[in-house]
Amino acid sequence: MEDYSEYIPDNEKGIQPLQGIYFNNPSNIAKELYYYPMWGAEYQVTYPYVVDRQYMNAFILFWVEEGELSFTFNDRQDFVAKKDSLIILDCKKKKSLLHQLLK
Repeated sequence: MEDYSEYIPDNEKGIQPLQGIYFNNPSNIAKELYYYPMWGAEYQVTYPYVVDRQYMNAFILFWVEEGELSFTFNDRQDFVAKKDSLIILDCKKKKSLLHQLLK
Protein backbone atom coordinates (compact mmCIF):
# COMPACT_ATOMS: atom_id res chain seq x y z
CA MET A 1 0.00 0.00 0.00
CA GLU A 2 1.24 3.47 -0.86
CA ASP A 3 2.05 6.05 1.80
CA TYR A 4 -0.21 9.11 1.46
CA SER A 5 0.84 10.75 4.73
CA GLU A 6 2.57 13.62 2.93
CA TYR A 7 -0.83 14.73 1.59
CA ILE A 8 -2.70 14.59 4.89
CA PRO A 9 -2.04 17.62 7.15
CA ASP A 10 -0.77 16.71 10.62
CA ASN A 11 -2.75 19.28 12.57
CA GLU A 12 -5.96 20.62 11.05
CA LYS A 13 -7.63 23.03 13.45
CA GLY A 14 -11.39 22.83 13.58
CA ILE A 15 -11.70 19.32 12.19
CA GLN A 16 -13.64 16.47 13.76
CA PRO A 17 -13.42 13.09 12.00
CA LEU A 18 -16.78 11.37 11.68
CA GLN A 19 -15.78 8.32 9.61
CA GLY A 20 -12.49 7.16 8.09
CA ILE A 21 -9.77 7.53 7.00
CA TYR A 22 -10.21 4.67 4.53
CA PHE A 23 -7.29 3.89 2.21
CA ASN A 24 -7.62 2.36 -1.24
CA ASN A 25 -5.18 -0.17 -2.70
CA PRO A 26 -5.98 -0.39 -6.44
CA SER A 27 -4.32 -2.86 -8.77
CA ASN A 28 -1.44 -1.73 -11.00
CA ILE A 29 -3.67 -1.94 -14.08
CA ALA A 30 -6.30 0.24 -12.39
CA LYS A 31 -3.60 2.80 -11.57
CA GLU A 32 -2.56 2.90 -15.23
CA LEU A 33 -6.05 3.12 -16.72
CA TYR A 34 -8.26 5.01 -14.28
CA TYR A 35 -8.60 7.85 -11.86
CA TYR A 36 -9.11 6.24 -8.48
CA PRO A 37 -9.66 7.34 -4.87
CA MET A 38 -6.49 7.21 -2.77
CA TRP A 39 -8.37 7.60 0.50
CA GLY A 40 -11.65 8.88 1.82
CA ALA A 41 -13.09 10.19 5.05
CA GLU A 42 -16.03 12.13 6.40
CA TYR A 43 -15.32 15.21 8.52
CA GLN A 44 -17.26 17.88 10.32
CA VAL A 45 -15.41 21.18 10.52
CA THR A 46 -15.92 24.19 12.75
CA TYR A 47 -14.65 27.75 12.53
CA PRO A 48 -11.72 28.51 12.30
CA TYR A 49 -11.02 25.63 9.88
CA VAL A 50 -8.19 26.50 7.46
CA VAL A 51 -6.02 24.16 5.40
CA ASP A 52 -3.14 25.38 3.25
CA ARG A 53 -2.30 22.62 0.77
CA GLN A 54 1.05 23.28 -0.86
CA TYR A 55 0.88 20.37 -3.30
CA MET A 56 -0.89 17.10 -3.76
CA ASN A 57 -0.43 14.89 -6.81
CA ALA A 58 -4.16 14.26 -7.02
CA PHE A 59 -7.61 15.70 -7.31
CA ILE A 60 -9.59 16.36 -4.15
CA LEU A 61 -13.35 16.18 -3.79
CA PHE A 62 -15.43 18.15 -1.28
CA TRP A 63 -19.12 17.73 -0.57
CA VAL A 64 -20.43 20.63 1.50
CA GLU A 65 -23.46 19.29 3.38
CA GLU A 66 -23.93 22.34 5.64
CA GLY A 67 -22.50 25.87 5.81
CA GLU A 68 -20.05 27.47 3.38
CA LEU A 69 -16.43 26.74 2.44
CA SER A 70 -14.18 29.35 0.84
CA PHE A 71 -11.55 28.29 -1.72
CA THR A 72 -8.52 30.43 -2.57
CA PHE A 73 -6.05 29.81 -5.39
CA ASN A 74 -2.75 31.65 -5.87
CA ASP A 75 -3.59 34.08 -3.04
CA ARG A 76 -6.94 35.21 -4.44
CA GLN A 77 -10.39 34.05 -3.33
CA ASP A 78 -11.99 32.28 -6.25
CA PHE A 79 -15.30 31.03 -4.92
CA VAL A 80 -17.43 30.07 -1.96
CA ALA A 81 -19.08 26.65 -1.97
CA LYS A 82 -22.48 26.67 -0.33
CA LYS A 83 -24.63 23.91 1.15
CA ASP A 84 -25.12 20.86 -1.14
CA SER A 85 -22.14 21.80 -3.34
CA LEU A 86 -19.79 19.21 -4.82
CA ILE A 87 -16.32 20.51 -5.65
CA ILE A 88 -13.55 18.70 -7.54
CA LEU A 89 -10.16 20.44 -7.48
CA ASP A 90 -6.85 19.73 -9.18
CA CYS A 91 -4.21 20.07 -6.44
CA LYS A 92 -1.14 19.42 -8.62
CA LYS A 93 -0.08 23.06 -8.83
CA LYS A 94 2.35 23.94 -6.05
CA LYS A 95 1.29 26.48 -3.39
CA SER A 96 -2.12 26.92 -4.92
CA LEU A 97 -4.94 25.93 -2.60
CA LEU A 98 -6.32 27.30 0.65
CA HIS A 99 -9.76 26.36 1.91
CA GLN A 100 -11.48 27.62 5.01
CA LEU A 101 -14.82 27.42 6.73
CA LEU A 102 -16.76 30.66 6.79
CA LYS A 103 -18.78 31.74 9.83
